[in-house]
Amino acid sequence: MNSSTTERPGIHPTATVSGEVSLEEGASIAPYCVVEGRVKIGAGSAVPEHSVVRGTTLIGAGCRLGPHAAIGTDPQHHGYDGRETYLVIGDNVTMREFATLHRATQTGLFIEASRRGIQPSAGQPEPLTSAD
Repeated sequence: MNSSTTERPGIHPTATVSGEVSLEEGASIAPYCVVEGRVKIGAGSAVPEHSVVRGTTLIGAGCRLGPHAAIGTDPQHHGYDGRETYLVIGDNVTMREFATLHRATQTGLFIEASRRGIQPSAGQPEPLTSAD
């Protein structure tokens, strides 16, 4: 869905949104963002201006990203073969401007970012197992 042609609460009209994107209560997507893929943005989280969120990505509740962030993009690794992989950002995580977080390189793994740091995990993230 492109929000420049269809208004959605919490999404600025200049943002481009497509795929299975869901926003929980109070979540927002700022001007000139691109959000595409299978993305879930938790309650009260904000995707700031000029940021990109792609792939299969879960952003928890209360998260703050800095402007120009690149979240959930393809891994920068020769071993990545294009299969669906995941990025999970826990609740209340702050990432500053120009932050870049990629998805995992292999199926069956996901990258988990929390207030304690970033680490690889095995399996499919629980919040993404059902169609939201």
